[in-house]
Amino acid sequence: MEDTTQQQQPLTWPDGQGRSWQIHADPDTVVLTHADERVELPQSEWRDAITFAPTSTRVVIHFDTGQQEIGFLVPLEEAKALFVAMKQPGTLEQQTEPTPQPSHEVAATDPAIPQRPFKPLWPKMTAMPIVAVSLASISFFPIVGAIFGIAACALAMVIRRRSPINASHHHIRTIATISLYVAIVGMMISAISTYAMFYRPVEALAFDPEMARSLEWSWGARIAAIVMVILALSFHEAAHAITAWWCGDDHAKSMGRVTLSPLSHIDPFGTIILPIMLTYMGMPVFGYARPVPVQLGMVPKYRRAHILISAAGPFSNLLQAACCLALLVLIAACLALMPNVQVYHLCDIQPMVTVTGVAGASVIGAAALMLKLGFAINLMLAFFNLIPIPPLDGSWIAEHMLPDSMGRFYAAIRPYGMFIFLALIWYGDGILLYFLLPAIKIIVWSRELIYEVSGYF
Repeated sequence: MEDTTQQQQPLTWPDGQGRSWQIHADPDTVVLTHADERVELPQSEWRDAITFAPTSTRVVIHFDTGQQEIGFLVPLEEAKALFVAMKQPGTLEQQTEPTPQPSHEVAATDPAIPQRPFKPLWPKMTAMPIVAVSLASISFFPIVGAIFGIAACALAMVIRRRSPINASHHHIRTIATISLYVAIVGMMISAISTYAMFYRPVEALAFDPEMARSLEWSWGARIAAIVMVILALSFHEAAHAITAWWCGDDHAKSMGRVTLSPLSHIDPFGTIILPIMLTYMGMPVFGYARPVPVQLGMVPKYRRAHILISAAGPFSNLLQAACCLALLVLIAACLALMPNVQVYHLCDIQPMVTVTGVAGASVIGAAALMLKLGFAINLMLAFFNLIPIPPLDGSWIAEHMLPDSMGRFYAAIRPYGMFIFLALIWYGDGILLYFLLPAIKIIVWSRELIYEVSGYF
C-alpha cells in the first residue's frame, strides 16, 4: 500500500532549460505539466516518444511530442520510480542483460523476441561525419589530395562546432576529430608523393625482372594474408554492430559486438580454418565471421535502418583499403626519394615485396606486404559482399531497395542462400568476375599510381 501511494505521487524534474516539470505516470499515460503547458503521452506513443540513456548514477530521459522535445537528467532511483509507476520496473536493467540470439542475422518482427514498450536514447548519427571520413580517406592522392583534405577538415570543424557536447552526440564529435587527423595525415602523404612524382632520383628506379619472376607465395605471405583477412572481417562485423546501435538496436551491443577486437567476431571455421585450408591449397583466400545479430522490430524507419546496417560492412572495408593504399603510397614515395634503393614487386600481382639498399629493409618489405595484401583483401571483400545473393550484405540492401514483390522473392530464397552461394563459388566464375571487376580495376589502377609516384612495379 505504501509503495502504491509513493508511485502515484508526481515527480518534479528540471529540464535542460531549467524549467520545472511535474511528471504524473501510470501504466496507461504519462503527463508532463509546467505552468500552463501540459503534455500527455498515452502508452501507444511511448515507443517513439520516450527514449532514455542510463549511466552508473543518473539517467537521461527524453520526451519527444512531435511539437517539442523535453529532456531530463535525473538520479537513477528517480528514473526507476518513473518506470515502476509505468509498470516497467526492469527497463533500466534490460540495457545490460543480453537477450537470446536469433538463429538468423536479422530478426525484425519475430514474435518470440521480447519487445520493449519504448527504446533507449540511442546515439544520434547524421550523414555529415560519414562524408567527412570519406573525404579524409582519399586525401592522400597525389596533387589533388589537398582538395579532399581541406574539404574534410572544414567539414569536421563545422560538425564539432554545431554538435552539442552531450552523450548522444559524443560519437559524432569523435568521428569528426578522427576525420580531421586523417585528413591532415593524408595531405602530408599527398605532399610527399607529389614531390616524389616530380623529383625522385633516377637511382631509385632499379628493377630486376629475373628476381621479380623468382618471387612467389611464401608461408610468410600466406600467414600475412590470413592476418589481414581476420582484421578485415573484424572491422566489417564491428561496423554492422555499431551502425545497428546508432540506428536504435542495442542487441549486438549487449552481446559485446560493438568492438574492434577479433575475439568477439571470429568464427572458428570461417575465420581461421577455412582461410588456412584455402591457403594450403593455393586458392584465393577468403573467409567469414560470425554474423551480427540484429533486432529491428522496435526501430523506426526499419527499411532505411536495415539498408544502412547492411552497407556499413562493405563501406568499412573500403575505408580500410583506402588507408592501406595511403600508407603504401607513403612507403613508395619515401623509398623513391632515397638513393641506391631497389624494390621488387611493391604493387603487382605477386604478393612478396623485397627492399634492398636501406636500413630496416626487411621491416619495410614486411610492412609493404601487409599493406598490399590488406588493400587487395578489403577491396575484394567490399565488392564481394555487395553481390545481391543471400546471405551476402548485398541481398539485404537489394531486398529493401527493390519493390515489395522482389523483397518477397528474396525472403523466399533466403533459407537456401548458402546453397546458392556455394554454387556461385564453384560454378559462377563469370558472375563473380562481373561483380569483382571494379575491385580488380582499382587494384590495377593502384599499381599505376604506385608506379607514377615511385617508379616501382
